[in-house]
Amino acid sequence: SEKIREELYEIIIENSVWSVSQGSVEQIEKTNILATSLWTMKIACENVIEKADLKNPFVLVDGNKLIRNFTYNQKWIKKGDGLSASIAAASIIAKVTRDRYMDELDKKFPQYDWKNNKGYMTQAHLDAVDKYGLTKYHRKSFFTNHFQKQMALPF
Repeated sequence: SEKIREELYEIIIENSVWSVSQGSVEQIEKTNILATSLWTMKIACENVIEKADLKNPFVLVDGNKLIRNFTYNQKWIKKGDGLSASIAAASIIAKVTRDRYMDELDKKFPQYDWKNNKGYMTQAHLDAVDKYGLTKYHRKSFFTNHFQKQMALPF
């Protein structure tokens, strides 16, 4: 639950070496969400390795892809957040950080209800996009199908 993630977040950041990296909307639009996610994992892992002064780290990656252009030993683990405490901790840090970011965006743009939908395409969020348009924080390509359906003429 969100409450438990928040509690664990505080414990994790106080008792570990950690880093968060965030990709931009432009980067996601240029490459894709997977490539951007792997790039941000690379940056965050390199930051942790440097902060902790690790000499021969072994990195576990949640999912089924390895981090590209990464010089350290790594292994991907499908559903790793349920199998590895370190992946679960990283997942909690990432999710809480993202949720807090969405809460900040909600303060700037309350009409999109980001505090509740966290950027997922709920019907209420789609209705807000239809009414108010997109912001620079929206991924335009994410809405392509939605806008195409709107423009389709009934025959």
